[in-house]
Amino acid sequence: MINNFKTAFEYVNSRYIYNDKNYPAMANMTTEQEKTIFALKHGLLHIFKHRDKLQCGDAWKDLKRNTRHYNLLALPDKQLPFSYIAYKKTLLKTVINILSICNTAGISQHNLSNMKIPSDKQMRKMVSASKNKIPTLGQCLNRFVEEMAIVLEKADHTNKINLDKVVDLAVDLYICVAYGLRDDTWVPKFLAQIPNVMKSK
Repeated sequence: MINNFKTAFEYVNSRYIYNDKNYPAMANMTTEQEKTIFALKHGLLHIFKHRDKLQCGDAWKDLKRNTRHYNLLALPDKQLPFSYIAYKKTLLKTVINILSICNTAGISQHNLSNMKIPSDKQMRKMVSASKNKIPTLGQCLNRFVEEMAIVLEKADHTNKINLDKVVDLAVDLYICVAYGLRDDTWVPKFLAQIPNVMKSK
C-alpha cells in the first residue's frame, strides 16, 4: 500500500524499469553510463512536459489563491471538477518521474526516507532568485530542467555523466516536492492514487 514517499519510491521503481524491452532505443547500449544517460534524458523530458501544466489552468489558479484546497487532491476523480482531475494526474506523474530520476541517480529508498523536510528558511535558499519567498514547485522544476540540461549536454560531448551533480539536483527537487506535500491530512491518500496514472512496465 502506498501511503508515503518511501512506499511510493518502492512501488514506482519496481515497475518503472529501463531496459530494451520497455525502451527499444536501449537495445544497442552496452555500458551502464549510456543507459544512465538515456534514463535521465527520458525522465527530464517527462518533467519538461509536465512543468508548464502545473503552472496554469483553473485548478492551479484556485490552489494558488487558497492552498487549503490542496486537500481536494486526495479525493477520487468522480468527486472532482475536470480541472482538478487533470492537475492531480499531472502532479502524480511528476512525483513518479522525480522518484524514478532519484533511483536512476543512485539515491536509495533508505536515503530518501531519512532526508529531513527543510524549514521555510532553507527552502528560500534553494532558488536563488527567490530570496524572500519560498520557491514554488514550478520554480524548482524550472531550475532542475535548466541545470540538468547543462549536465546532459556535457555528457553528449564527453560520454560521461556528472552523477554527483545529478544527485544534488535530484535531491533538491525531491526535497522541494516533499516540502510541498508534507501535510499528513491528505497526502497519503493522494500518493495512494499513483497506480491509477502509472503504466506498469
